[in-house]
Amino acid sequence: MMQLSLSKIVTAIAVATSLSLVHTQSHATPAFTIIGLTSNNVLVRFGSEQPTRIVVSGIDGNLQCIDFRPANGLLYGLTDTDKIYTINPKTGSAKLQKTLSTSFNGGFQSGCDFNPVLDRLRVVGSNQQNFSVNVDDGTATSQTALAYIAGDPNFGIEPNITAGAYTNSRIGASTPASTQLFDIDYDRDVLVLQDPPNGTLTTVGALGVNFAPIAGMDILTDTNGRNFAFAISGSTLYSINLSTGAAAKLGNFPTRGGFVGLAVNLRRR
Repeated sequence: MMQLSLSKIVTAIAVATSLSLVHTQSHATPAFTIIGLTSNNVLVRFGSEQPTRIVVSGIDGNLQCIDFRPANGLLYGLTDTDKIYTINPKTGSAKLQKTLSTSFNGGFQSGCDFNPVLDRLRVVGSNQQNFSVNVDDGTATSQTALAYIAGDPNFGIEPNITAGAYTNSRIGASTPASTQLFDIDYDRDVLVLQDPPNGTLTTVGALGVNFAPIAGMDILTDTNGRNFAFAISGSTLYSINLSTGAAAKLGNFPTRGGFVGLAVNLRRR
């Protein structure tokens, strides 16, 4: 059973981050949506007193990651068969869009997130694989393998990236002038900055918790341009401080098939 509803998450987030994202109504409802992806192709939509489990249908393979595309507001998913799908987050119905031009294996775990400036899907793997993908035609460009920059405390150590997310990513907003890509290294239990996105990693700071090899991450950008990071590891949802790397626990959500992905977006009024 899920142990927290989204309304309770909002309260926890407000305390932890001073985030004000609720409608000013007599019965306030959260103004953003959190969707978790489990390892057995199930979406967990946190939007009611009891989060809804939605089985994804119409796909070939297992979903590795999900993200909302800022350019059109649709939810995209990538499978271990290199297929790109759009997914209806309310019904789970998936529609094939394209197949990657170059296969991505990602290693033990993969993460993906849309670059809101370039409108490209960044796909990273625990085996240091690093792709930039045009989801409209399937072109997958393999870029420099992920590695810590010289002078970094983790220089010379192979990174094990489990998830990543871009800042300044908001559906319905104009294209931002800039963005930053943050990742989680589950082996070192640190937040890292992937800058430039084509492969260089810089350690931001320790998470302060032991992250599972399979996890998900996303960043919510509010209407004032503020960025709030969330990550899910095992069955635990966290907020992540992008300045220090510190993770703050928001709640536990036990589910069959651990969480492998996370997608967050503002709801359209």
